[in-house]
Amino acid sequence: MRGRDELIGSLIGLANTATGNAWKADAQTDSVVRACLRLLGQSAEEDAFKRQIDAVRADKARLAPDCAVCKNPCGRNADYDMQELYAAQSEIRALKKLLICALAAMEPTDADMPFVYDALRALGDEWTPERLRPIVLEAGERALPNR
Repeated sequence: MRGRDELIGSLIGLANTATGNAWKADAQTDSVVRACLRLLGQSAEEDAFKRQIDAVRADKARLAPDCAVCKNPCGRNADYDMQELYAAQSEIRALKKLLICALAAMEPTDADMPFVYDALRALGDEWTPERLRPIVLEAGERALPNR
């Protein structure tokens, strides 16, 4: 499902933009991220994914307007290519897929949002399985808090 993968990749780019620079996530960014996570937890049409991808990219452009027109892009805030996840070692791929599922199952509060951004950034980073496991477990716990 191309739209789902593209949405995840754009979310990772937004998380990098909103947390790794002078620009910071705000209530509008949190709202966009929450809407994306809800959509990822559903069975949706490609058009719904495309609309949400547009919203993510618009918020990224709002937070970092110079990046969209940069003549020498560094790639730091670029959308993540999900093919990298699919080409990863099997354990890393499995852990990252579990993390995506846990994030999609979350209903993050304001207090959860820093963790959500960290988890999204972890999806795009080259982490070892040992480093990924704790964040995957925490995401699962946050997705299923009282079960």
